[in-house]
Amino acid sequence: MAKYRQIHLTFWQDPFIEELQPLEKYFYLYLMTNSKTTQCGCYEISMKLVKYETGLTQKQIDSFIDSLVEARKIHYNEQYSEFLILNWLKHNSFKSPKVKSCIMGEMEFLKNRVYIDFINSILNGNTPTDSLSIVYPKSIDSGSQQEQEEEQEYNKNNNITTKEKETTYEDVFNYCLTLDLINHKTYTGDMTKAMKRAEKELKIDCNYMKKMLKRHNEKVKATANNEHPVKKRPLAEFFGQTKYKSSSLICSDYLDEIYQEVKNGYNGANQEDESVKGYNPDDFFREREERKARERLNQ
Repeated sequence: MAKYRQIHLTFWQDPFIEELQPLEKYFYLYLMTNSKTTQCGCYEISMKLVKYETGLTQKQIDSFIDSLVEARKIHYNEQYSEFLILNWLKHNSFKSPKVKSCIMGEMEFLKNRVYIDFINSILNGNTPTDSLSIVYPKSIDSGSQQEQEEEQEYNKNNNITTKEKETTYEDVFNYCLTLDLINHKTYTGDMTKAMKRAEKELKIDCNYMKKMLKRHNEKVKATANNEHPVKKRPLAEFFGQTKYKSSSLICSDYLDEIYQEVKNGYNGANQEDESVKGYNPDDFFREREERKARERLNQ
């Protein structure tokens, strides 16, 4: 295949690109044009090479990856050093048999099963090419037979019908619309899957989910004028996606214990003290994850 990549002329007028800082634009463009890019939009590249070719520091690269992941423009798997440009196949046609054959060949070298399934879904016409969500691996989408049986047993023991369960999730959706968050147009299956995941992993119910959304709304407003404001999260992303470089769900930041600890730490900080000046609760979450990782290593 040709050793060049096409960039649309409207790239620089895209509203998302216009909001980026110069180095962020540079890095995003690099992810789409470096020598490791593929026809399928997913590739492996070492951080050593990224730093060498861009001249950026590791801290800058981590920050840019974080922003692009949160904006749902890319996904990055640290374990395999694989990047996935989510809307790549929207802007690069794969209708030609020769191109499709090339993509299939490239996919044989990919290691992340979720990315492979995502690309296959697009090639088979099952996933819109402009979809920015691959929150759920196949196993989470459908659930194992055992998980389905366990959920059915739980609903049966608690006299909960499937219809009642869906209605409860929709109540959370309707509550979300009353807040100053994302103005979703319709309730989707992805939202149901996300809330089921949060319910199972965090052992919470729908009333608690509403409390989490309220706290998220408050945090978005409270940090609106900060250097690093908290971004509004779509419902499916809030309950179903994990934080960058973490196995914890995004919504877990709003569990009682964690939320109160951060809130108390933030409110109690002496803003005149240079060591805490510009304190951002998000720093706490990152430090907390790092602390947990160190503790696991020392065990």
